[in-house]
Amino acid sequence: MLLLSFFISCSNNSNNFIQKETRNFGENVEIEHMGDMHIEDFKIIVNSICLNHNQFKTNNIWEEKIYTPILDTELKYQYRTILNNASTMEPDFDGKYKIVLYGSGTDSTGYFIFDLNTGIVYESNSYSYFGMDYNVNSSLLIINPPEDVIKYWEYEYNIIPGWVQVEYLTIMNGELKVLLIINPINN
Repeated sequence: MLLLSFFISCSNNSNNFIQKETRNFGENVEIEHMGDMHIEDFKIIVNSICLNHNQFKTNNIWEEKIYTPILDTELKYQYRTILNNASTMEPDFDGKYKIVLYGSGTDSTGYFIFDLNTGIVYESNSYSYFGMDYNVNSSLLIINPPEDVIKYWEYEYNIIPGWVQVEYLTIMNGELKVLLIINPINN
């Protein structure tokens, strides 16, 4: 896993202070900032390191059978209706999976990844605030796609707040794996 962190925030009872970090991203491109990341710096990072769906073509095939979702946690059981409904749908991710979205409050969306061939339901540890990018022919799942993050913040604020996190995930050996996280600030 590659984790990019561009900010360190330190505080104690008497002082609040910020420690700057400078990273070199190739040909004479240097990013230096304090606090939230300027949108142009975010664009440079995204354009330098982003993964894409063509790099993660899948060979998975849906068996076209209906499997009951395995509800082995309290959260999965809580969302049993939408998971059961998903078992009757066609895959939309990585050849054999169905992404199942649910509202998780404060304008965020949680998600499950339902293996339509086995009934296994993967529970996410992250939330989407700016959408998700996935397709049936790719094993790459992007939470908070960078282009959507940029579109949201570009005209009004021109910064990317530190709480925004772009995640690139895939399923490898039966586990949801983080490939890359882009986070302007690591709190």
